[in-house]
Amino acid sequence: MIFVLTVFLNRKKIKPCFRVKSEIVIIFLTIITFDAFSMYNYRHLPVIDFMSWKVGNKMFNEHPLPVKCYLTYRNKETGETKEYLSPDFPYNDTAWVAKWEFVSQRIEDPNSLKGTDLQITDSSGNDVTSEFIRNPGYQFILVAYDLEKTHLKAFTKINDFYGLAEKDGHSLIALYSIGNVKSFINKTKAAYAFYSADDVILKTMVRANPGLLLLKNGVVLAKWHYHDFPDYNQVKKKYLK
Repeated sequence: MIFVLTVFLNRKKIKPCFRVKSEIVIIFLTIITFDAFSMYNYRHLPVIDFMSWKVGNKMFNEHPLPVKCYLTYRNKETGETKEYLSPDFPYNDTAWVAKWEFVSQRIEDPNSLKGTDLQITDSSGNDVTSEFIRNPGYQFILVAYDLEKTHLKAFTKINDFYGLAEKDGHSLIALYSIGNVKSFINKTKAAYAFYSADDVILKTMVRANPGLLLLKNGVVLAKWHYHDFPDYNQVKKKYLK
């Protein structure tokens, strides 16, 4: 408030940098620029991707570290608590066991997928995540978290894209969370496989419904909003080398 008060008391001495007409033009251009930038980020992928699945990130650890389990025990007499790294605690000491009681445990996993918990499951409920995320070849992943609200016209282009990718020996799958997949496949004539995953994770993968990702050996090479779905030959020339 000291700075505001200083401006207020000296308001008659302050002279504008621009004329009134210039100020109106600057305000108008600022509003247009802000709205245009916001609209671009809404209709396409964000200019800056702050999510875990941004281009360049590797989505699995090649050399996983051991998961650590910490156990907390409380002394029945004094109320003192101690935390032990399992199994480094005197569980076979009967005198210790008589005095200490288990309180809680916490798991420390250094191998989490950079803030994600993606689990891809097939129609039988089998976990097939590693099969696609750890694919050493080129892996296309079409993300449509909500089949009921997805952009249907985009799937026409993906059908052609899939045919060319399959011909070259590249894998393309679709991930969804909400919707009747059998009915959707009949409607779109999709020939590629659909797998289920958590919708929250799918939204962090690509902010589009649908959106397309290209991975190789777990590394995100490229991402596209459905407004920008590329031609397969363009992708082949730029990425599939």
